[in-house]
Amino acid sequence: MKSLIGNMTFRRKVLFFAAAVSLLSLFLVCSAIVGYDVSTFRRSLVETASAEADILAKSAASAIVFFDADFASRVLGGLEAEPNVSAACIYTTDGTVFARYARGKQGAACPKKPGANGHAFLSSHLDVYRPVLFEGEPVGTIFIRTNTGALAARVRNFIIIVLIAMAVSLFAAMMASYVFQKALTKPVMELAKTARRVSGGNDYSARAQVYGNDELGELTNTFNQMLDQIQARDADLRRSEEQNRSLLESLDIGVSLIDENYEILMANPEYCRRAGMTHDEILGQKCYCAMNKVEELCPECPGRETLRTGRRAEKILEKTGPDGKPMFLRLHTYPLFNDRGGVRGFITLSEDITRDKIEEQEKEALRGQLLQAQKMEAVGQLAGGMAHDFNNMLAVIMGNASMGQVQTSPADPNFDRFNRILDASDRARALTLKLLTFSRKEQINVRDVWMHTVLDELVGMLSRTVDRSIAIKTLVHHRCLVHIDKNQIQQALLNVCNNAVDAMPGGGTLTLECSRHTFDGSVCRECGKRSSGDFCMIQISDTGVGMSDEVRKKIMEPFFTTKGLGKGTGLGLSVTHGIVEGHEGHIHIYSEINAGTCVRIYLPMSRAAAETGQDPAERRIHTGTETVLVVDDEPGVLDTAAALLEQAGYTPIRAMGGDECLEIIKAGDGDIDLVLLDMVMPGLSGSALYDELKKLAPGIPVLLSSGFSVNGQAGKLLEKGVQGFVQKPFDIFALTRAIREVLDKPDQA
Repeated sequence: MKSLIGNMTFRRKVLFFAAAVSLLSLFLVCSAIVGYDVSTFRRSLVETASAEADILAKSAASAIVFFDADFASRVLGGLEAEPNVSAACIYTTDGTVFARYARGKQGAACPKKPGANGHAFLSSHLDVYRPVLFEGEPVGTIFIRTNTGALAARVRNFIIIVLIAMAVSLFAAMMASYVFQKALTKPVMELAKTARRVSGGNDYSARAQVYGNDELGELTNTFNQMLDQIQARDADLRRSEEQNRSLLESLDIGVSLIDENYEILMANPEYCRRAGMTHDEILGQKCYCAMNKVEELCPECPGRETLRTGRRAEKILEKTGPDGKPMFLRLHTYPLFNDRGGVRGFITLSEDITRDKIEEQEKEALRGQLLQAQKMEAVGQLAGGMAHDFNNMLAVIMGNASMGQVQTSPADPNFDRFNRILDASDRARALTLKLLTFSRKEQINVRDVWMHTVLDELVGMLSRTVDRSIAIKTLVHHRCLVHIDKNQIQQALLNVCNNAVDAMPGGGTLTLECSRHTFDGSVCRECGKRSSGDFCMIQISDTGVGMSDEVRKKIMEPFFTTKGLGKGTGLGLSVTHGIVEGHEGHIHIYSEINAGTCVRIYLPMSRAAAETGQDPAERRIHTGTETVLVVDDEPGVLDTAAALLEQAGYTPIRAMGGDECLEIIKAGDGDIDLVLLDMVMPGLSGSALYDELKKLAPGIPVLLSSGFSVNGQAGKLLEKGVQGFVQKPFDIFALTRAIREVLDKPDQA
């Protein structure tokens, strides 16, 4: 019964309980009324029958005493007027019936013996017994039997009335219950319907209709408000999930969720891309299988440390990417905890730092190149300083030797001695020129030259000295005009060719190529220089023994050589490097063991439209009678220059340094026709002294003398107005020629 009621709908429950309560209430009320009415009717019957018995007892007392049976019968006959009395009897004290009365056939109903004083209800009648007293003494008993059919009829009528009332009440109750349950259950059913839409279809936009302002209406409003909040939270959650998904999908960082068994539970697209798998394929895979294609846990895995300690961890791992190239990843792992505080997995953030690693390696290489360049610069400065001092000494030697040779007859034995001194001095000067070239400060005779003519001359020299087992080829892909010191570039190329020849002891092929190359402004990885524009590329390749990477990295260092003792100074390629750098070019070397070497030299193209040439000056003294102010800080150089000028007919005036020069100019500038100015002096340098000379005597021409490059500080002074330049160390021929060229210029005439 309980389960049956429990399975009923709310509407049926309302109807059932309304009907049951109505019927039970009506039944109880009617039962009470019937019970009360029956009880009252029975009491009335008892009182009536008892009263009649008392009356008959008084009348029958004398009849019993006097044995007047007829009178007693007449007394009982008076009961004929009472329709409910069916029988009556008068008993004597010994229980003998003295008189009786019976209505119809019911007279036999009198009991044989009288009962005790009182009454008793039987199934269909009421029996009443009363004593008959005479003068206070019992003389007999009165018995009256009353028919209870009226009571039964009354009860039946009441039952019919009750049933009719119950039926009417039940109908009214059912109608009222129907109206009530409809008013009550409709909002509840609406709530249930809305709840089913929300739970079944996740439709948080559904709302229940409000039917009133009662408790159910308040409940419905509360339910709708709850749905409003749920819908807002659901929208926020969806928006947050969408944002998080978009964020994860747009990140260039791999993100994954991994459980304690190292199985991937979630991964963003970048993580899948690095694994070379789709999202569906990667789910459930072991992280080390998916990322590293191995069957065992990576020994350096940071996730293992996170699972063990419950703290974040970080590692840098190297793996092979989907494209087969090395990939460097920085892994961050963060723990995930369960409800009991235990670690149930970890989140992995993997950052691709391959580019940073490559850039770091490139920076390290550039740092090494910078250190190497700084070292070369320091060595170059040392070499330049030494060459400067050596040039001053050579200037004294060569000046005096050339002057002595001029004053000596060719038949004199000392003439040859002076020649040998001058030859040795020339070789020493060539050595200082190499040192100056290595220090990147020396370019003497710079002009526009067609590179293919330089190569032709170089091949002519090589063909006379190189073993015939080595074939020499020249390939001119483009005619390139370059602005160079021809002698220096020939020396640089000759150094490379000599190394190439030495690398082919068993013979081979030496190839010289000339072509145009354009740089786009990017940084060269080999030399670290940034170049742009058109360059002439001279490529010298051989089929020799080649060299290792270690040797190739050191090949440009000064005094480094792979040749045996006494077979090389180690300055060849370092001088070549200095020459190329001094011409604002750069050099690349590529080599493999037993596969030969390829050297590429890049020189900037000239802007000139045609080649210019200059014939070598003839070897003779250019005499004159002008007055020349010689300015130098070295007494030996000063005396030698003055002696050379006197030998050529000039009148020299000595000035030891810039201050003495200015004093002489202030004292009598009209007597001075030219100033021979040393560029490097302590105190007032050549550049500062020239500025003062222009202020004091702007009409006096200046000839600059220096052992350094004409394209360095000397070049700047030439641009400022210096009329000429003579390279130290000089002899009488070079010095007098330079003086004559300045003095004979049209603007100096």
